Amino acid sequence: MIKNKSIYVFTILSLLILLVLSLSWGIVSKLQLDKSSRQISLETSLATFSEFNAQALVQHSHESLLAQMTPQMLGRYIQSLRRLGELVSLDSLSGTTTIALLPFNSQDKTASYKLTTQFSHAEAVIDIQLIYQQGRWQFTRYSVNSSLSAE
Repeated sequence: MIKNKSIYVFTILSLLILLVLSLSWGIVSKLQLDKSSRQISLETSLATFSEFNAQALVQHSHESLLAQMTPQMLGRYIQSLRRLGELVSLDSLSGTTTIALLPFNSQDKTASYKLTTQFSHAEAVIDIQLIYQQGRWQFTRYSVNSSLSAE
């Protein structure tokens, strides 16, 4: 009887330890992926709007974005945003990554951000969505919203 109780307690404790370790792994992964998705969002935006060149954006685009807009179309889109003027600053990035905290969950790792930027002629908000596949973040949406970009 005591032996069965000990086995039961040992099993429960082992399962709890595994659960805590799994959740810890998930939290650490989320923090790392959150940092890297923020970094790629900021670096790509800076590279794109410093020269109004879509090369960095195309390089990090997911096939779903490239199916909607070819690299040439993305280039023309970015060029059309020159009317916003020179990039002055990347002001704030809000949003987060979405990942499963348990390692055996096959849910896609995604990130969604709003990047507030200041150009010399207008403020703009960039809507960014990414997916983590093949060991890297890839843009699935990159849309610039400004009163001037709508004209």
